[in-house]
Order: sequence, then structure tokens, then C-alpha cells
Amino acid sequence: MREVRLDQVLERLPSGLPLPVACWVIGRAASAIAARPRVLTPADLRIREDGAVRVDTTDAPIAFGYKAPEIIRGGGETPRSAVFALGAILVEALTGRPAFTRMTDMETRIAVVEESVARLHGRVAQASPALDQIVARALAKQPNDRFASTVELAEHLDGFLDDELHEVGPSETAAAVAAALQGADVREAVQRATNRPVPASPEPIQEAPPQEPEPEPEALPRPVPTPPPP
Repeated sequence: MREVRLDQVLERLPSGLPLPVACWVIGRAASAIAARPRVLTPADLRIREDGAVRVDTTDAPIAFGYKAPEIIRGGGETPRSAVFALGAILVEALTGRPAFTRMTDMETRIAVVEESVARLHGRVAQASPALDQIVARALAKQPNDRFASTVELAEHLDGFLDDELHEVGPSETAAAVAAALQGADVREAVQRATNRPVPASPEPIQEAPPQEPEPEPEALPRPVPTPPPP
């Protein structure tokens, strides 16, 4: 079955994926690496034409923009550094722009260690303070302030989607990717794939049949005045 890398999809979407699709894709990737957490980049996430998400890492060097601060300082990979990378990918999927990547490697390393990502609420459609809290925790500078595992991150993303009543899954993801590759309207494609029932039309108001006007009452004859007696 054909598949496409997430970075290839984002190259065609300057504003990023629709929020529900982006959160769902990252949640699936987070679950996929639960048994062997590792630092990922968008090129490691593969989306199949049926909307399923899988992870396929390569031996290519990992860009600094996805490495957690402790790795930048010389530490090794941990489940919490994998959470950081997924948080950075999530921001990129939502905005269309890398979270920390700058003009040079040095500037990127400084951004990872010192800079915070601007909140999404108010600049990304459908983003709420609840999503900002998830992103902030995933990208916390101190490892112990992050989610303990990628599974925990996936659970919070899925909980967010449920709480905010976002309907999303493989069909919406497949529609978004297909539309992006074809240059079509991604958000419209996702809406169609969601297949929400059309609200029932209200019952038409039954108008009462027109009534014939009631006949006006006949005027009573005026009394004839009685002449006075002589």
C-alpha cells in the first residue's frame, strides 16, 4: 500500500494540517514507539493511503530541532526526550513551521535550550488552552516536567480530541493527505470524510386556511320620534 512521509505532506501545507488530524497522527506515532521510544523527525512518520500511521526510522542524522535540551548538552536518548521530539513535530504539523529550527545549527541549539514555543490558542484554528498545556508539557525544558512516556502523551492527545468533540480517524487523515498531495482544500476534504449527518430540517409551519370575513351586522332602523300630545 502506498504511503507518504509527514514532511512531504507538510511541504504542501504552509499552514499545517487541520488540528484534529495533526493531533491524531502524532498520537498514533506516540503509541507506535511505546515499546522502543526514540527521537523522531517528520520524515520518520509514514501515512498510508488508508490513513494508518506507522513509524519507520532511518540511520539519517537527527536534526537539532527535534533533539531535547538534555541531548543538545550531550546526554542520551530517553522516553522523555522522545516525548520532546513528538511535541516539536506536533507544533510543526499544526503550524506548518518547525518549532525550533533556525538559520544555523547553533541558532537551532540555542532555541531548543532557551526558547519556548508561542501558544497555539489564538493563532491556530480550533486550538484551545487545553492543547497549549499539552504542548507546553511535552516541550518542557526539564525532562521531569514532561510526560513520562510517549504513551502518556498519546493518552492526553486522545483525551483532548474526545473532550473537544473532534471526530477524526484514518478516513479523515487519508482525506487530508490526499487533498494536500492534489492541491485541494484539505479542511473541506476532512469535513466530507467526517460524514456528519445533515441536521434535520424543521417541520414547515402549517398555515391556517384563510377565513372568509364575517358579514357585518345589519344596521338597526332608527326609532321614529313620537309627536308630543296636543
